[in-house]
Amino acid sequence: VYELRCGIYSLLEKIVYRYPKSHVSLITRESLQPLQLKKYPQIPINIINTSSGVLFVNGRFLYNEKNLKFFPDGKDRDFILVNNGDVVVAYLRANNVTKLKEIFNGPLNSEKIIKMFNRVVSFREVNVDMVQYPWDLIKHNKEQLEVDFIFAKCAGIIKGLIHESVII
Repeated sequence: VYELRCGIYSLLEKIVYRYPKSHVSLITRESLQPLQLKKYPQIPINIINTSSGVLFVNGRFLYNEKNLKFFPDGKDRDFILVNNGDVVVAYLRANNVTKLKEIFNGPLNSEKIIKMFNRVVSFREVNVDMVQYPWDLIKHNKEQLEVDFIFAKCAGIIKGLIHESVII
């Protein structure tokens, strides 16, 4: 799912570019691990760092800065944002990351995470765009192009002649 492109960037690039100083690790199915290791030799695959807080971002999440602020109050606290039963974003401090790592021997899924941390961390339902099907990439491409264009600060002055029938 990480290589899929919606807008200017792939879903992985959207996450990496927005958190440039963060340590990135990809969580994937066991059967895909060898392939991911070949594609991303510089990124740890299925390794969770338990020494500090970790921000987990679902690879199917279509980031839009207008509708989601991760730390609205600036406090360092555990939270999980959920959209229709899918974990979108989770921030867990070291002690809860260690608990999460205990169930990591099998596929990591939203249901397990929600059940494990139901009474432990703050949950919030959010309405965000997630990729469920390939056509979702096409459906959201226009909006994501705009979001990525603004994020990349690509706007500038048009130098040259543009024919009157051209639409930009």
